[in-house]
Amino acid sequence: MEKKFSLVIPLLAKEDHIEEVLFDHHKGLLEAFGENSFEIILVINGDNKLDQEKKIINRSDISNVVEVRTKKGGLGFAIKEGLLEACGEHVCYTNGSYAPVSEVIKIFKYAQVDSSVLVKASRIHRESKTRERISFIYNMLVRAILKIPALDLNAAPKAISREVLNKIPKMPSDDGFFDVELMYWSFLNGVPIVEIPIKWEQRRGGFTNTNWKTLLRFAKGIFILKWNNFNNKDFWLK
Repeated sequence: MEKKFSLVIPLLAKEDHIEEVLFDHHKGLLEAFGENSFEIILVINGDNKLDQEKKIINRSDISNVVEVRTKKGGLGFAIKEGLLEACGEHVCYTNGSYAPVSEVIKIFKYAQVDSSVLVKASRIHRESKTRERISFIYNMLVRAILKIPALDLNAAPKAISREVLNKIPKMPSDDGFFDVELMYWSFLNGVPIVEIPIKWEQRRGGFTNTNWKTLLRFAKGIFILKWNNFNNKDFWLK
């Protein structure tokens, strides 16, 4: 049976809180939409270092959970694998370490209203002043060079319908730059972008690896994306 909503959650070194994230999201989606309306796709991202996550998922024994295991690492790669596995009418990916399930539900409900748009979060505040400064500069560069009409490019959750997803070519990035590629190709293909303000929680476990080197790497990616003659006709869904 085709689900109405597919939620993709990439997993990388989240063994200290994945059980909490999984139960919270399952409970919230179950109460909001009903048992037969959604699926949660957990992408175990990496080679053989994530056996602990796998044990936790198997132990949880809850319905509507699909496990995808990839040998290749990278946030973008994990999201892409999850999107390809999804069967819902509306597909959303999120960062389980920050965004609470209430915000995921909010994004899904907005996506239901108009299937022709990409609905995404816009963070009210970030976890640190350094990240806030990096994000401000990064978003300013993206808007100036790529002209994407959005305030917070990398914020998730992001939700998009399967119909719209199939209008967008597959993006090559396997890291966090995937977010900008998705937004850029949505924009170029005339997909309206709707931003919903959300408040992120304090990070659950682990630590962020976003720093000034990340900004320099992503800035380089912005220029390559703008001026590269990328003409990929391999679309997401058939």
